[in-house]
Amino acid sequence: MKRLLILFALPFQHVLAQGFDTATLDRYFDVLDSNSRFMGTVAVLRDGRPLYGRSLGKADVEAGIPAQAATRYGVGSVTKSFTSVLVFKAVEKGLISLDDTVARWFPQVPNAGRITVRHLLTHRSGLHNFTDNPGYARWMSKSFGAAEMLDTVAAQRTDFAPGEKYAYSNTGFVLLTLILEKACGRPYATLLDRWILRPGRLRETVYPPGPDTAARAARSYAWLFGGWRRQPVTHPSVPTGAGAIRSTAGDIARFAQLLFEGRFISKASLGEMTRMRDNVGCGIFQIPAGGKRAFGHGGRIDGFESVYIHLPDEGLTVAILSNGANLPFNDVTIAVMGAALGMPVEIPRFDNITLSDAELDRYAGVYASRQLPMKITITRRDGKLMAQATGQAAFGLEAHGEGRFSFRQAGIEMRFDVEKGQMVLMQGGGRFVFERE
Repeated sequence: MKRLLILFALPFQHVLAQGFDTATLDRYFDVLDSNSRFMGTVAVLRDGRPLYGRSLGKADVEAGIPAQAATRYGVGSVTKSFTSVLVFKAVEKGLISLDDTVARWFPQVPNAGRITVRHLLTHRSGLHNFTDNPGYARWMSKSFGAAEMLDTVAAQRTDFAPGEKYAYSNTGFVLLTLILEKACGRPYATLLDRWILRPGRLRETVYPPGPDTAARAARSYAWLFGGWRRQPVTHPSVPTGAGAIRSTAGDIARFAQLLFEGRFISKASLGEMTRMRDNVGCGIFQIPAGGKRAFGHGGRIDGFESVYIHLPDEGLTVAILSNGANLPFNDVTIAVMGAALGMPVEIPRFDNITLSDAELDRYAGVYASRQLPMKITITRRDGKLMAQATGQAAFGLEAHGEGRFSFRQAGIEMRFDVEKGQMVLMQGGGRFVFERE
């Protein structure tokens, strides 16, 4: 839950009226599955009706349980869209105003008299994101009560004046969870059930009091040292309404569809929720999709990644939930959205090669760049090249040829020139030259 937001740049220049090319998308997922690149479930709706569904990989690698349409995943920050709907329901019932300040409920929070509910919903409160704090990983798996989480929120510094700018903050949505419970006199789980889950018949969506141990619940993984490795679990009492919901791809797609049909909140409330400033609404974002209106939210928690995207004018809804990705998650999103919108889907090639220890050792060393304020240490471990940037965890590199390596999860490519003692790192369109010390 270090950062629960994923935004996408979908490179669609226009939308074609062609049909959904399910055969090509199936081949795309077949390649990912056979190369251990992705585990998860996809659901696509057109006008609320199922258009495409696919599950691949394992819900539980150790137990050998395959992923299914009914598999539940941690959806991370997709939870924020649910929380925002609850806030607007409370507004419609006269229990909360978007212009209320935090001081109405929790005056001990920094800047409580200046931070409004609207600031919290739009990530403009200035409250520091507590999941970025040093040491967060040491206590994220512990169970916390509401009073302890309030103490955590109240202990955060302010990074800027309320309303001054946008800065993503899980702190704000944990605080919204506490405000909802106090203003409505009911636990978050009860409000979620009464105002969203039961009316929407979202039977597979859960907000658990503790770690989900249901037999069909997906475990989360990262691809490390040639295999899927189980990831530490964040206790739901920590992210609460910022990221604790578990659900299926089908339920998340249905939630988005019903939200834009006006089944949860009024048309006026939905208009307020989707009023954008710098592509940011209230618990929802505007997604670039070739000039078409598209809204959604992404999430990342432990080894889970997720996204839903809804195009109101096309009646199209996509939900992708994953418990393990060995390539950039955004690549999968682009492929699914491309297929749904009639765009070509590129079938990837994974031409990894195996190098000897002696060959790998040629690239080992510490590399520094004048362009970036960090160093990257390259080492060999268990027949694989490892890279570790200053202050970050080490990650494994895949070999593709002479001096060519990649870390697909982060979209990183590295090119080594042993004779020059250089390494060129490419990511997100940037090119950075590192010299071996």
